[in-house]
Amino acid sequence: MKNITITKITNWQEIPWKKIVVKIRDLQDQIVKAKLNNDMKKVYKLQTQLVNSFEGRALAIRRVTINSGGQTPGIDKII
Repeated sequence: MKNITITKITNWQEIPWKKIVVKIRDLQDQIVKAKLNNDMKKVYKLQTQLVNSFEGRALAIRRVTINSGGQTPGIDKII
């Protein structure tokens, strides 16, 4: 898995989304393979890596804000 240099990114539009999607998909594939091999230690390690990575969090935020649910007010009544 190739590392993406994020230190030079200064705004949301500069994020290399295609590279991030590929990295996250690769990580998810590794999780599935580890689960199929019943290697739960590796599954937990990879899940932690996915959740704590900048790429994983940025992609999750992007998916939420792009879909129609991103345009509805939340519990705080703010869009």
